[in-house]
Amino acid sequence: MVYWKTMRWTFAIKLGLAIWLGLLANVLVSGIASYRGAIRLIETNQSVQHTYSLLAEFEQADSAISAVETGVRDFLLSGDTGYLDPYRAAVPAAEQSLVKLRSLAARHHEQQEDLRGLATLLEEALALSGKQVASRANRSTLSGDVGKQVALAREKTNRIRELLGRMKETERTLLFRRQKIAEESAEASIRVVFFGTALALLLGILAGAAIFRNFSNSVATLKRGAELIGAGNLSYRIDTGNNDEFADLAAVLNNMAGQLGRARDELLRQVGLTEAILQSIGDGVAVINEHGEFLIYNHAACRISGIPEGRFPAAISGRYGCILHEDNLCPVPVEEMPLARAARGELVDETIVGIRPPPPDGDNRGIRWVHVTARPLRDGQGALTGAVAVMTDITEQRTAFQELKIRERLLRSVIEAMPVGVCIAGPDGAIGMINAAGTALWGDHRESSPYGEVKAWHWRTGDPVLAREWVLKRAILNGETILQELIGIQTPGHSRKAVLLSAVPLRDSSGNLNGAIEVGEDITARISIEEELSRANKELEAFSYSVSHDLRAPLRHIDGFSGLLEKYAGSRLDEKARRYLDTISASAREMGKLIDDLLAFSRMGRTELMSTPVSMDGLLRDALDELASETAGRALEWEIGALPPVHGDPAMLRLVLVNLVSNAIKYTRYRAMGRIGVAGYRDGAEAVFRVRDNGVGFDMKYSEKLFGVFQRLHSSKEFEGTGIGLATVRRIIHRHGGRTWAAGTVDEGAAFYFSLPWRNEDSR
Repeated sequence: MVYWKTMRWTFAIKLGLAIWLGLLANVLVSGIASYRGAIRLIETNQSVQHTYSLLAEFEQADSAISAVETGVRDFLLSGDTGYLDPYRAAVPAAEQSLVKLRSLAARHHEQQEDLRGLATLLEEALALSGKQVASRANRSTLSGDVGKQVALAREKTNRIRELLGRMKETERTLLFRRQKIAEESAEASIRVVFFGTALALLLGILAGAAIFRNFSNSVATLKRGAELIGAGNLSYRIDTGNNDEFADLAAVLNNMAGQLGRARDELLRQVGLTEAILQSIGDGVAVINEHGEFLIYNHAACRISGIPEGRFPAAISGRYGCILHEDNLCPVPVEEMPLARAARGELVDETIVGIRPPPPDGDNRGIRWVHVTARPLRDGQGALTGAVAVMTDITEQRTAFQELKIRERLLRSVIEAMPVGVCIAGPDGAIGMINAAGTALWGDHRESSPYGEVKAWHWRTGDPVLAREWVLKRAILNGETILQELIGIQTPGHSRKAVLLSAVPLRDSSGNLNGAIEVGEDITARISIEEELSRANKELEAFSYSVSHDLRAPLRHIDGFSGLLEKYAGSRLDEKARRYLDTISASAREMGKLIDDLLAFSRMGRTELMSTPVSMDGLLRDALDELASETAGRALEWEIGALPPVHGDPAMLRLVLVNLVSNAIKYTRYRAMGRIGVAGYRDGAEAVFRVRDNGVGFDMKYSEKLFGVFQRLHSSKEFEGTGIGLATVRRIIHRHGGRTWAAGTVDEGAAFYFSLPWRNEDSR
């Protein structure tokens, strides 16, 4: 009873029940007769299917045995382990096929004996192949027994194939007999079905009238529900009151209505999300339909237009603010507005307009400059349905651009007012800008050609300047930065000039070369002054040498006659007179030493400077050997580090070390333990050297005075010397292109530094 209450009375069940009630008598008569045939047909079909399964498994076993034989044979013959891959895959396949055959043939008594024989042969064949593989793997070849092993394996395989063939033939015989039985059963079943179908068709016509009314009511209910759902009432649900196919269709429609409702909710959510995104972006977006009426405008569009959202016009033909042309600030007619043009099918790209909203709706601000892009909107058939415009406020960028132009004009004014020639060239070398000083330096032709008819030569050597050697060319092509390169030039109609050129490459934000700037300074007058100064210095040195040489004779006379006077009247002179003579003689000798040092200092400027690799460690050892007499009997603590090698004049640099180390020895004389340190290190493009001591030191406010000629911070009674040693050091280092400086503290010691340009092996 519970089953009948819960049973689902579908339309098919109702129709079938009506038919089968009429056919009950026919079923009772013909059903019993056909039952046995149907059972027999089923059993026969199962037997046929079982036979096909056995035949397929026989083929699988045969294939696996063949793969085992082939893999073992190829491995035995070649020794290549690559042939064992199919063998290893086939062994478990063969064993699995044997298991399946045992299962399938369990009810076939006629196959049991052959199946046991097959299992035995298969186990022997697999065991033999395993032994052959292991034996072949343990030695490189099987020498003369390879053929025997292959034949033995083939014999095992052939016996298995013969047994499989006999078993397959047995199954094929059974298959033929079972197929014959199946055909007979099928023919009997067809006859029964034919007569039963004819009777069922007759009774079905009678049953149709009985269920027609139920069918009509269900269709009417479905039609009414579909109309309501189609009209948009997605909450309506159809109830046919039946448990049949119409109820299934009603459930489908109800489900469809639910899905449409959810889709509508999702669409509304997406619309809300899109609107939120649209309102949050910084660019103004406005959409109109084909009639020019606004469909969408976001907050940014209102802000850029300067019109409150509640007062935004309904259409572009309404009061919409004053849109101005960029060039003349005249109002743009409505039909020429970007949205109106796009609504007619035009593509409006990157148009700049000014917007000045009128009162009372506007915010009374100045003109806002807007970058507008507008596109037409079309439906699926290509018909115009409106337009969309994107507006970007570029007022700040435009203001910045105007400021940039003002700065550019200012920069041009500054460059134009510079007393040196300035040329700016593009990546092709063409001069894009030249100031008045540059035109005066190069001539008017420089604006059309970087080189023109200018004759140029290297100032020091006189060799002509080739086109590829111009500093502007090198800066553009190679990215070089050239500073103060001296050349001589002669432009048409002008005299020869000495020009000091510098060039710097110009790069964009990505680092790509896009030109260069060249600065040229006419130093012809300076060169003339320097040449005059050089001649004057040479004359001054010659004069100093002559004066010093002429002073040496009187000093020798004073010293000589003082000695003669002491010998001649020595016995008659008292102690005071002797002291006077000693002072005269010592002063003459001191004056002679000063003159000798002055001559050495003068010669230092005239001596030709050599430039060879110099080991500063070796020069320091030579200097210490030379000063050994000064360190005898002294308590000195030396701190000497490794010194970097340099290029220069060895004799002059040795004199630098001798002077600095000698000073350190001298000014630590009154220390119980004198400490002297010599060190050197690389500092960028320079090699720096330091001589430090713990002597009497000096006040830093006199640091520059130390390197002057005859400049002394201590009296000769305290420390001997002429005051030319440090001046000589500075002159030598400056001639090498280096620097000198000192640091010290009174009564705590001093440190003297000098630097030389660094030059490694690659730079030579």
